[in-house]
Amino acid sequence: MSAQPQMPAGLPVKSPDCFFIGGKWEKPAGKGTLDVISPVTEQVVMTFPEASPADVDKAVAAARKAFDTGRGRACRRRSAARCCSRWRSS
Repeated sequence: MSAQPQMPAGLPVKSPDCFFIGGKWEKPAGKGTLDVISPVTEQVVMTFPEASPADVDKAVAAARKAFDTGRGRACRRRSAARCCSRWRSS
């Protein structure tokens, strides 16, 4: 679709072909792509996969799991504890 994009120093930029979901690279469920177009030259500078509803569902499920079982859970407890202590002291 487009030539390999180049950084100003002439180093090639690799267009992503996967999504980083749940700590690992996942191939997209669909075949669609989106182009990034330079506002200066109006040329395609990068093409990347378009997320399908299945990709979004997978990413949301991974985020929910990370929030419920990871550091997010501790943050919620600390926030709740702070709110409760403020409520008790007022």
